[in-house]
Amino acid sequence: MKVSIKQIVEALLNTGGIVAPAADILGITRQSLGERIEKHQKLQDAKNEAKEIINDLAEGKYIKKINEGNLKAMNRWLDVHAKDRGWGKTVEQVHTGAVKYEVEIIDPSSSESES
Repeated sequence: MKVSIKQIVEALLNTGGIVAPAADILGITRQSLGERIEKHQKLQDAKNEAKEIINDLAEGKYIKKINEGNLKAMNRWLDVHAKDRGWGKTVEQVHTGAVKYEVEIIDPSSSESES
């Protein structure tokens, strides 16, 4: 069965741009669908657009949680989006002990590949 570009676009939009479930909907293999997507810019665009739609949906729900007073959502938002205001997690790495380095010096004027 030949699957049309239009059918693939619809399947990608219905699955958030995730290839495996889109392939299941279409009755083809994930690999086959992936190859079709690679060959057609319109399908690449549809896959990306589907992911953007899901991102927008998720962000909207996240903002709703913040508006409802959810402190966990607020803290996460500030950690990611308000670093310029002093928010965000910092990680301090401490190393104790010796560090061993091996250095090989290569003289570019004595190339072994010259024949």
